[in-house]
Parts: sequence; structure tokens; C-alpha cells
Amino acid sequence: MRRQSRQKYAVHLLLWMVVFFFAIDILVFRNLLWQIPDESAWDDDPFYHFETHARHLKNNRDANEYRVLVVGSSIALYSVLTDRLESTLRRQFPDRNVRVRRLSHLGLTPLHLRAYMRRVLDTQPDLVIWPTNPVDQRLERPLMQESMGQLYAPELHVPALRDYLAADSMPEIRMSAELRARSDLEAADREAHFQNALEQRQAALDRYAQFLISGDEYRMLAPYGWMRAYHTHMDLNQLSSALLAMAFASYRYRLIAPVPVRLYLDNRFSRGRSYQNYAGVSVGGDNVTRRGWTGERFSLPFSERLHRAGLFVQVPAELMQAAQSKWGRGPGLLICRRRVQNPAAIESRLTERWPSDDCQESTRMVLHNGWQLIDLPTLFPESATHSTESLDALYFELDTTFFSEPEATRLGVRLTRNAGRDAPATYDEHRFLRMEDNLYRAYSEEQYRASFDSRILRFEREGMQYLQAIRMAKEQWAHRAFDPQLPAYPAILHVRADLGRADVPLLLINSPENPISLEWYGDSEWYKDYVLFLYNTASASNLRAPVFRIANPENTAGEQELAPARFVDTRELLRMQFFYDYHHLSYYGAEIFTDQIGPHVARLIRQSSDNQSGKSVDSAL
Repeated sequence: MRRQSRQKYAVHLLLWMVVFFFAIDILVFRNLLWQIPDESAWDDDPFYHFETHARHLKNNRDANEYRVLVVGSSIALYSVLTDRLESTLRRQFPDRNVRVRRLSHLGLTPLHLRAYMRRVLDTQPDLVIWPTNPVDQRLERPLMQESMGQLYAPELHVPALRDYLAADSMPEIRMSAELRARSDLEAADREAHFQNALEQRQAALDRYAQFLISGDEYRMLAPYGWMRAYHTHMDLNQLSSALLAMAFASYRYRLIAPVPVRLYLDNRFSRGRSYQNYAGVSVGGDNVTRRGWTGERFSLPFSERLHRAGLFVQVPAELMQAAQSKWGRGPGLLICRRRVQNPAAIESRLTERWPSDDCQESTRMVLHNGWQLIDLPTLFPESATHSTESLDALYFELDTTFFSEPEATRLGVRLTRNAGRDAPATYDEHRFLRMEDNLYRAYSEEQYRASFDSRILRFEREGMQYLQAIRMAKEQWAHRAFDPQLPAYPAILHVRADLGRADVPLLLINSPENPISLEWYGDSEWYKDYVLFLYNTASASNLRAPVFRIANPENTAGEQELAPARFVDTRELLRMQFFYDYHHLSYYGAEIFTDQIGPHVARLIRQSSDNQSGKSVDSAL
């Protein structure tokens, strides 16, 4: 009896544990987790932001909204200023409620986008913009896998090699029986070599594809699309991972879940010393870098937060060393409080040194090494006042700066992540101007090349191996023929087909490339054929188009007309001064690029509207 009671208790306990697990899975991971506001900074936590933004776009759509969706990798993030493009389109289409949204994450390849297609279509886009670059195809991977030899073995270089070398294609000559027998053996041997080379190439293609579909982001962001698109390339672990992710949100989001919790706690209970991208108030003067470093001079609005808590800054060892060698002490800081009558002027007032009588109050102090608090409530006890006509601003000037090799410029102190903000900023699509943008634009070509060499091409520095691999890949592919069987290209065709069948127009863009890196492969036959492939993909009007046989050689279907698409090649659009690296645009580069694609987007909107009108007339008849 006691034994039966224990068994019954164990069964009940197990049932309660199962119920508890499912309750946590549903309540926390499917619901409560996504009620936490997204406080990630611009270009931070890419997979978490992709998930939150995909959910937001799916569940929130304005009345009569015409939704233009920008998709892609960090190329899309750094190339398109969504608010600027939206303003341009609204002026051209005042009768439409045009909204430009973005759905992107770092490292998003064409294979990712194919797997994400269901989620993209769930956001109900009326038009999709896809800026892409050869770097999105991960062309460096075959080099890192040391499989270029298998992909392009000598036996495969000439398509007609077998026929050319076969004995029966040689000029007719008299052969002895022994010589002919030896020739037949050599022909059979060559055939065997060719077949072996084909098998090795297929194995190399499979390894390449296996790498491209192996990221955790597939399981987190689109487990169903991952399995549906690539089940033939997935191993047992990946298949089981996809199935578990579809069944249990706790398994699917286990790597994402800590991100919003950490951000929420850090933004409220820490000083914001550890971060990737600055998310504080706008900084005037020399501005601030993306990583939060100031120049010699900078200005901040004297917010209630600063008056209440002060300003926390980091003084690096390099700045201390520079000050010690120059002054024999720590770096000096002049702080000036000034009333600004035009609030917009706070970002442009520090073009000259300030006269001493231009400050309402000023103070000097010597900084010490490490993070330290500038006690603004003590230095300036009078409360800050703000209105629409004027505000109080703080102007800072350092007497020493240091040269930063990674940034290739002189820097000052580092601000905290949310410096000056009364509350953490929630994520939005707005991109802010940073110090690097002004710096690079002002460079001559010679100065920029020196900066580029220091920042990007000094491969011996730690963490630069990826940039080195990209350069090697560009130089290697310049000597190859375009290969449409590499995994990225069928994926591009699938994306075009899926959007076309869903009646969503596509603007496919070959994004700008830095002239420095474009020199390595821009004039090659590979690059020309790659651009031609993109053009043919966008030009195809149905699935019978020859280009689609790359994705499916057996394709005989495809009578359905696809939604219109356009291709724009912008590889040579920008000078080198408008790039951070090989392919990421500065703020000013993004302005030019956005203005350049605006007319193409407008034409595609009109073309798709005309097509819809034509279909309506046909159906009425």
C-alpha cells in the first residue's frame, strides 16, 4: 500500500513538473519576455532586435500603411537611412501613408533570408528593398576550409576536358594494339579522375552549405523555415534542434532571453561602463565615436539627470601617459556652463575656443586614471533650466588627447552608455551622426588611405583575421569564373521567387564598395558575371526564366507572373571617404545612397501600382 502511494505521489509530482514547465514556456518565453521594452542601442544585440522587430511589425500596422521593408545584413543597416527615405517617398506619394521599416541583422546571408521568408512575409510588406554585397555570401569560407582545390580541381577547369583528351577524339593515326590498349586505359583513368573531382567538388559544396546554415540564429529566428529550406543539408543534431525549437520556446530563445533582462537591469542599476555602442544624448563639439569616445572638445545638454547624478567618464591609461609626458600630471578638464538660446546650436557651437567671459560658470579639474565621477551637482549647484527657446549646456575641453590605433585618430575620454539620459532610450531606426563620419569626410585621399591602412589593413592586430580573410577572398575570386552553384546564388533566386509569388515587388541592389577594396576584384570577370546574375534575377518575370534553372535545373513550372523587380548597381557610387571599411557606409555615405535609390523605389511603387490596376481591369473583363 505504501509502495503504491509512493508511485502515485511520483506520478503526480511528474505531472506537476510537466505542467509547470509548459506554464513557464508559454507565459515567460512566449509572452512576458517580449513585454520588456527593447532598449538595445543602434547596431547592438542583432538577433534579439531582429526577433523583437519582426514581432512588432507583424502585430502593428498603421491604417492604410504602404510598408516598404528594408532587409539584409549590416549592409542594409549601414546603407539606408529609413527616416530620410520615408520623407522622400511621402513627398512623392502624399496620398499614401508610406512607412519605411527595416528587418536586418549582422551576418544575414541570402541563405538566412530564404529561411526567414515566412517571417518577412508575415510583416505584410508592400515592397522590399534588399541591398547586398559579395561579402554577404561568405566567400572567404572556402579559403578558411581549404576547399578551393576541391571546388575547382584542374580536371574541372575545362568543361569539355574529357572529350578533348579522350583517345577517340585524337587525330586518326595508326596505333599498335598495345598502344591503343594503353590509350583506352588512360582514357578510363581520366574519366575516373574527372568523376572523382566532381565528387570532391560536391563534398566541398556540401561543407560550404553546411557551414552557412549552422548558426544558432536559424534556430532562434526561424526554426521552421530553417528545416523546410535546408533539411537535406542538416545533420541529426540540427534537425532535432529545429524540432525542439518549434515545440518549446524556452529552448528556442534560451540564448536571446538573457539579453532584454540584462539590458533592463544594466540601464537601471549599473553605471553603463561596459557596452558596444553609445546610446546617450546627442554630443556637440567634436561629437562622440560609435563606441562612446569624445574628442578634445564636446558639449552636452545639462539635463536633470546630469545635475542630479553627475557625469561618469573613463580616463584610459593612454590619456594619462600622454598628460604625464606633456604636463607632468593627469589630464586637465575645463567645464563651462552656458545658456544656449537656440537649442539646435548645442551641436555646432564649438568651432572655436571659447572666450573666458562667454561662460556663466566655469571650473577646472585634473582627472585621474580609470572611471571617475565628475560631481556636477557640487560644481554647478544651481538647477538646470530648459524651455523651447533655450537650454543650459555644458561644454568640456581637455588639455590632452591620445592617439588611438584602432580609430586612427586622437581621442579623449569615454562616456557611459546612456550618458545624460533621464531614461534609457528604446530602440528606433534613427541613426545618429558620429565623430568618424565627420573625420573621414574631411580627409584627403592620402589621409584616408593612411587611416584605412591603420584601421583595417593592419592584420597583425588581434581580431583582424576576419578582415584579412575577406581581402584574401576578394583577391582569390578575382581569378575564378563566376560559379552559380555556390550556396548563396540559388538562395537569392528562391528569395526572388518567394517574394514574386507573394506579389511583393523587390528592389535588388548591389551595394557600394570602397574603391580601395573594389580595386582587388571589381574589374574581374567574376564580378561582372556576378552583377549580370543579379540583373537577370531581378529581370526574370516568371519561373521559366533561364536564371531560375540554377536553383532547380528540373524546373518546368512557373507560368505564374512574378511581381516586378528592379536591379540597381551602385558599386562605384561613393568616394572612399564615405566608408568605414570595405563596405559599411558612413552617415554621409548613407545619405547619398538613400537619395540615390529613392527614385528607383518610387518607380517600382508606380510600376507595381500600374500592374495591380491592370490585373483589376483584366479580372473585371
